Amino acid sequence: MILERKTRLVFVCLVLAVFMFQSPFQPINAFAATTVNIDPNTTYQTIEGWGSSICWWGNQIGGWSADNRNKLIEKIISPIDGLGYNIFRYNIGGGENPSHKHMTTFRDMPGYQSSTGTWNWNADANQRNVLNRLIERGKSYSYDMILEAFSNSPPYWMTKSGCASGNTDGSNNLKDDYYDDFAEYLTEVVKHFKDEWGITFRTLEPLNEPNVNWWKSNGGQEGCCFTVSAQQKIIKEVGARLKSKGLTGTTISAADENSIDTSVASIGAYDSTILSYISQINTHSYGGSKRTQLRDLAKSKGKKLWQSESGPLNFTGDMMDSNIMLSQRIVKDLKEMQADAWLDWQIIDGGNWGSIYVNNTAQTFTLTKKFYMHSNYSRFIRPGYTIIGADNAVTLAAMSPDKKQLVIVATNASKTDTTSFTFNLSKFANVKSTVDVYRTSSSLDLAKSSVNVASKNINDTLPAYSINTYVVSLGDSSTPTPTNSPTPVITPTPVHSSGDLNGDGKINMADIIILATSFNAVRGEGKYIEANDINRDGVINMADVIIIAAKFNSTV
Repeated sequence: MILERKTRLVFVCLVLAVFMFQSPFQPINAFAATTVNIDPNTTYQTIEGWGSSICWWGNQIGGWSADNRNKLIEKIISPIDGLGYNIFRYNIGGGENPSHKHMTTFRDMPGYQSSTGTWNWNADANQRNVLNRLIERGKSYSYDMILEAFSNSPPYWMTKSGCASGNTDGSNNLKDDYYDDFAEYLTEVVKHFKDEWGITFRTLEPLNEPNVNWWKSNGGQEGCCFTVSAQQKIIKEVGARLKSKGLTGTTISAADENSIDTSVASIGAYDSTILSYISQINTHSYGGSKRTQLRDLAKSKGKKLWQSESGPLNFTGDMMDSNIMLSQRIVKDLKEMQADAWLDWQIIDGGNWGSIYVNNTAQTFTLTKKFYMHSNYSRFIRPGYTIIGADNAVTLAAMSPDKKQLVIVATNASKTDTTSFTFNLSKFANVKSTVDVYRTSSSLDLAKSSVNVASKNINDTLPAYSINTYVVSLGDSSTPTPTNSPTPVITPTPVHSSGDLNGDGKINMADIIILATSFNAVRGEGKYIEANDINRDGVINMADVIIIAAKFNSTV
């Protein structure tokens, strides 16, 4: 007995030596699993969907050949291998002074009305090409497509500076006597889309980040400041013209402020008459912390609430850094703010902004890591799903309308360490035994694997710096799962399950060295080896080492 103890002590020392000095192993995660209780009885908002604005990328790829353009659009709209988006914001361009050449490429959005009052309904063909295809493909998937029209600036000839990118000092740029003209312009475009092209915008937003001071003349994109009093004036004018034109299917959204806190201040200052024109509050979540205040404000006024634009603005870090940041922001926006929809700003762009990179000359595209991060949410939490209780800040849970599917998304923000989670599903009547898992990390792009459910618990180890989506099939709650025990089947234990990884009939240091080659690997990663996962829990860690330790120096 003394000799056996000494042998095991030597074994432990050898194991520690192997895992301390053999590179490139990750640190051992010694922390206990975090338990997250998922509660279907605690329900919040029903998700209307996911989406994006169409400017400026629509102005870009709308000029591609139809075949190349359609291939890219399919990656945006498809719920199978795309983002599965169903909400799109069409930009009604103001149109810049033809003599100005300062707009960034593709950001010079064509307007529909010239300074002489002439309407050109052939304008903005590129963005309309994209919008039409999105609608067409959305219908093929039986989507409830939701469309919004929005403005970044009035036409240049309605502005004080004569420039659609802003005033010289960043102040209000719409001429004081042109509020009615601008309202007429926006509503006439909406009416033409409906009457002539059969496209109805559910909402019309006349503003974009209005209460800021950075929209200045000779800038790189359209923009226009509207102080809170100016916002109310244009909303009233637009509301009156929607009514007079009989556009009852279109209401106003506002105010698309840059930050959540500014949204609280602006919307909170609107009087009851202005609020009567508004059906939906739009906010950007680039900044601000007053999510619960905006949530309560929207509820008290009886308005829908969208997170209508976000992205890695002023963010320093690489693509994966921004993905983890945005994943955490999505969870906050949906849990704390209880947004009914979550929209990206740019699908196609460079750097950390783009979910898709394009080669405009070759008319080709590449999916980025951001595409997969967004897909972790939008491909699985579908329109009509209800956000439900999940008592963990980095975890979001949603249930399908028929209550037959549960989706859980959890983020591990540690760059170096895996983390263990236990998702407690004890409040669900019937849970199927296997769960599909989709992981995005530095090395994984929505990689699919599976984990087993044990006693209504999902026990899983999340890879470092990862977003993890669990798709849980739920039985029919009205028909309890039969409790009859199946006839047991005796299956011989594989040799490797005993710890003999090299199959030589002995459990010794040779086996521990084999296990070390994939230590801390998670199912779905390249270095994960099923045979080395002795307890089959989806991660190769100290739990597997302990199994070998218990049988060290024995024969099989």
